[in-house]
Amino acid sequence: MVQEADPGGLSQHRRVRRRHLRAEAAARTFFGKPAKRLTPSEGALLAAVLPNPRKFRANAPSDYIRGRQAWILGQMRQLGGDQLLRDLEG
Repeated sequence: MVQEADPGGLSQHRRVRRRHLRAEAAARTFFGKPAKRLTPSEGALLAAVLPNPRKFRANAPSDYIRGRQAWILGQMRQLGGDQLLRDLEG
């Protein structure tokens, strides 16, 4: 039996790839380095602006965004503990 290509799967792949490229561009724009070298704090800051990156700025985070960043870091710690964050930092 020959399986047909799933056009929805292909578009899903393209969406994921597009998000990856945007995350990479944001890392280079705001932190001057590739996404894989972001610290957990830097990654959390980028994640904190995701609801509306045109309104919320990673390069000039408001108190609200700093609060979201802290919450995201807390969630990271709960999911993997401080050791996971140290492992991620390098």
